[in-house]
Amino acid sequence: MSQPRQPQPPYLRIAGIIRDQIEHGEYVPGDQIPSMAKISNEHGVSRGTARRVLLQLKEWDLIEITPGWGSFVKAKA
Repeated sequence: MSQPRQPQPPYLRIAGIIRDQIEHGEYVPGDQIPSMAKISNEHGVSRGTARRVLLQLKEWDLIEITPGWGSFVKAKA
C-alpha cells in the first residue's frame, strides 16, 4: 500500500516553478529573477517564504544572490 503524498511546502512549490522557467529558457544565464517582494506579491506568501524560495534556488546552484542588486541565473558549468 502506498503512502499518501505529503503536500509540498509553498517555498518548494514556488522554487520548482522558477526552476522550471530557468530550465525551459524563460530565464537565461545573467537574467535577474523576481525579487523577494515580487515573489511574495505574485504568490501570496510572506517575505520569509519568498526568501526561502531564493535560498532553495541558490542551494540548487541555479542562481547567485548579490545583496543590494538581486538574484541572477547562473551560467551552467
